[in-house]
Amino acid sequence: MIRRVSIAMGLSLLLASALPAQIIRAPNRPSQPPAWITGAIGFAQLGAVDDGATQSTWHFGDAAQYRVSLEKPMQGDVAIGVAATFARASLTYETDDITSACPGSCDADASIYQVLGVLHAGGSAFGFSQIFNLSVGATIYNDFRERRSGEKIGPAGADPDVTFEFGYGFGYALSPDLQLQIVQDFGTTIHQRTGLAGGAHTASIQYTTRIGVRYALGR
Repeated sequence: MIRRVSIAMGLSLLLASALPAQIIRAPNRPSQPPAWITGAIGFAQLGAVDDGATQSTWHFGDAAQYRVSLEKPMQGDVAIGVAATFARASLTYETDDITSACPGSCDADASIYQVLGVLHAGGSAFGFSQIFNLSVGATIYNDFRERRSGEKIGPAGADPDVTFEFGYGFGYALSPDLQLQIVQDFGTTIHQRTGLAGGAHTASIQYTTRIGVRYALGR
């Protein structure tokens, strides 16, 4: 009887010592860096804008858009930050102003900037993940030039519009500090109504598909 008890106790001790070795430990999640920086290039499809101040309509074409953002991580995979974009876009400029360097209609180019506050969610440190972005800020139209002559047309200075954007896409982590991203942005800009007819639309829609690299700063 004593021998059986001793054997049972020995087996129990052996099993207890072996159990911790059998536990599969999940990999430790890397700590969040002080900041993330993201650089991206996108293909922007821009909507038309009716401008009452110059009595003109800007029929924008497609354009390459360059974007950089700086974000501060919060809890989980959420971050807040700022983003800036730039595009030099072609357009057909239409106006009833016969004194303009572009009376009637002409081909032109304009600079389009954006300054946005960004709420970012997603972007895991391991493998594939979903990405969600919400942005609010301004789209700024500036430096309109008639294409053949290079003469300045359009607004006298920078013309900002309130802007809302939603982005959805996917990311892939090459390492805890480096991620690749592809995101589709859907944006709406609200132009001023000054000088427009009562039934004129002030909202303009734009779509941007962008690819970028997100990198951890100060790890």
